[in-house]
Amino acid sequence: ERSESYTELSKQGKVPKSDSPQSEAYLAEYGIITDKVKGDLFVSKASKKLCEDMFNAEFEDPVYTLFPISQFLLIWNRLRTRNEFRINRDLTPLLVPSPELLFFCGYSELEHIAEEVCADFTKSKPLAGAKPRPDFSVGIAPSAFTDEEIAKLKNHSSPERATLFTDNIYFPFLLCEAKCGSQVVSIADRQNIRSSSMAVNAIVQLHQVLGDDQASAKLSGQILVFSISHTDEHVKIYGHYAIITGAKVTFYRHRIDSFNLGPGKNAGNRKKAYDFVREIYKSFYPAHLKRIQDALGQMEDPRQRAMAASMSIDQSSSQGQGSTGRSSGPNKTAGAPGFKKPDIPTGKEPSGQLSQQDEWLREQLQALVEEKAQQERRYEE
Repeated sequence: ERSESYTELSKQGKVPKSDSPQSEAYLAEYGIITDKVKGDLFVSKASKKLCEDMFNAEFEDPVYTLFPISQFLLIWNRLRTRNEFRINRDLTPLLVPSPELLFFCGYSELEHIAEEVCADFTKSKPLAGAKPRPDFSVGIAPSAFTDEEIAKLKNHSSPERATLFTDNIYFPFLLCEAKCGSQVVSIADRQNIRSSSMAVNAIVQLHQVLGDDQASAKLSGQILVFSISHTDEHVKIYGHYAIITGAKVTFYRHRIDSFNLGPGKNAGNRKKAYDFVREIYKSFYPAHLKRIQDALGQMEDPRQRAMAASMSIDQSSSQGQGSTGRSSGPNKTAGAPGFKKPDIPTGKEPSGQLSQQDEWLREQLQALVEEKAQQERRYEE
């Protein structure tokens, strides 16, 4: 069953309308700051330099498009009176190219990037309001991770500590919202900052769980996610980041650029966003993936922990079955790591069966397995 959208909640009066000034105050209550001055003030110099360098990148025009690029202005002129679905179909792919389609066109380095179109973020709890449903989301495909890394991600994940946002995307790093001419681009901005802040938070939480405050602090002020908001006439590009002060995390956006689409001096602007997004795929994505894999590399493999517990139980069981001698006093046999074996009175140990210690250990392991299974079921819901 699909969750209620932010628009549906606003109609019910549960949250402010996304095109109202009250919505920014509402987001601020949850640590999501839309203030432009603060957003430009706190972003790191390294991230600003990164964005400047990325904007200098140039790529060839797309070869496979819905219509010839030479006809862009004619199509653009028609879109002025069309709805949001037409904007998404005809214009968005020229501003935010599909990484999966690029992969099938021969860009093999994009194999492990995944995308979603109008997909709810069902696997994660929103920071504020309803679960987002971006028009276009780009993240990491499960195939980018090893089996060990996937096991660590599953062990780390919960609705409050997301890694997987949809069935197909880990850690989104590019989000897009489009609006038609009758709507203002600021609505798309507010939708983007909610979903982008969730994506930033996922990276922060992944590092916080390591217990390395210094490593978490290094993320403060660094752009970790990008977003693009656009209508048929206007485009805004943002970088999203967090300021981390101890346990407090506050989310900001830095406007990287904004420009108009259309004829005359704006005729070449359509390619600004396209080139920037291509550079995100080329240079930012590999760094984004490495940052996540480096964090996972510091985590314990949960499969080894479970295997060690199972081996300990089996070994204890074998010792219990093979032992014929009985002490006259309380049993002081050492338990498996992490468990204390109960003392068993003399003469109470069952003969030819698993000892009470082993039964107790098995119950403890089964309880851990069931608890983890319940967590995964809640996560899937």
